[in-house]
Amino acid sequence: RYEWFYEGAALYMSQKLGVALNRTRFDDYISSLSTAMAYDRSAPKGLSLAEAGDTRWSGNARTLYARGMLAAFTLDVELLKSSKAKRSLEDVLRKLFSEHDRRKGSKAVAGTAIIDAFAAFDNTGNLAREILERTEPLDLAAVLENSGFEFSDSGRGLKVKEKPDSKEKAILNKLGYNNWRKLSL
Repeated sequence: RYEWFYEGAALYMSQKLGVALNRTRFDDYISSLSTAMAYDRSAPKGLSLAEAGDTRWSGNARTLYARGMLAAFTLDVELLKSSKAKRSLEDVLRKLFSEHDRRKGSKAVAGTAIIDAFAAFDNTGNLAREILERTEPLDLAAVLENSGFEFSDSGRGLKVKEKPDSKEKAILNKLGYNNWRKLSL
């Protein structure tokens, strides 16, 4: 039961990397997250992210990808908030890859290894487990607090706050908000 993380983190990180490499605009990153929110809200009721992974080939792929991407975003933002923008999803991925490299012959159960990797960083393991088992759409209201993001006027998407404070700016910058300024002329 690791598809939720593998698929969601891959999709999320591809968006984040696109922004970091100036191949994607930050607005496109936000738009992708907003689209994932809309898909997650229309997901079948009573379906957890773990179950969506188990049944993705029988019609739940959209839920897996949308909620998986939002799960990765949620966990990334929570790591950034709790560490004052010093830890992120990249740190969890590095930990997973270094501890569970195929060459080392790791026999760990993937789901447990993922939860344990998050638990090592500001104890986001509990949040990862909750997201995995949640049967309703993800509630992003708490995640967006002090993140530099807020719901758009329609409430259907995300946008950057008009005047984020310094901590929120640090989080937004780690996510690539001002990355375009780093372009060499």
